[in-house]
Amino acid sequence: MDAVDAVLARMRADQGVASDDDASAASDDVPAPSPRALAREHAAMRALASVFCERTEKALGRRWYSHFEAWLCATRRDGEAFPSARDDDERDGGLARSLARAGLSTGEIKRTRRRLREAAGKARANANANERGGMDDARKNRVRARRFEVGGDGVKAKRAEKVELACGKVKLELNLRHYELLKTRWRGDARRDEDGFHRAVFCVAARYSRATRRDAERREG
Repeated sequence: MDAVDAVLARMRADQGVASDDDASAASDDVPAPSPRALAREHAAMRALASVFCERTEKALGRRWYSHFEAWLCATRRDGEAFPSARDDDERDGGLARSLARAGLSTGEIKRTRRRLREAAGKARANANANERGGMDDARKNRVRARRFEVGGDGVKAKRAEKVELACGKVKLELNLRHYELLKTRWRGDARRDEDGFHRAVFCVAARYSRATRRDAERREG
């Protein structure tokens, strides 16, 4: 099973339409995520990336994002989305060495590491928070979709069509071509159950997307 089929299998499993062929790509004992839960996780990760950028960009420059990914990989535990916030954890993906080479003092590095641990703990708490309010689950998990165009301002610039999927305040973008490919290969009726299809695509996009440099520079969250 190739990467595209694995993504599609996960998408189908999330919406309860997985087939026997999907068993190797998605486990039945893993609860299907909700769009709202994955939206919270995505927003929390974006906020964490913003803090990392704020604390390290001056020293690391445009390379800060590669250090962010290394830091995430080194500090996460047991497949969890967010880093451990333990004070005695020395694993940081080489971040301290990189900051030292950039000229930061030992005290500055310790303060940076402490601030990142605090931000990781806050992100974890925000992602796992139980929501309160009057909206029912169906409304919380509603995914809105819209098509739009980008580019094309210059004489030779090409315009590109995209699809924006939004759950609450979290918005994710896909190229229209990829969106249409998922629609044709989804094992369900995307025309009759468009809401279900959009929830499935949002879950997959949120699961596989990362906070980008542009997201962090927005300082959202």
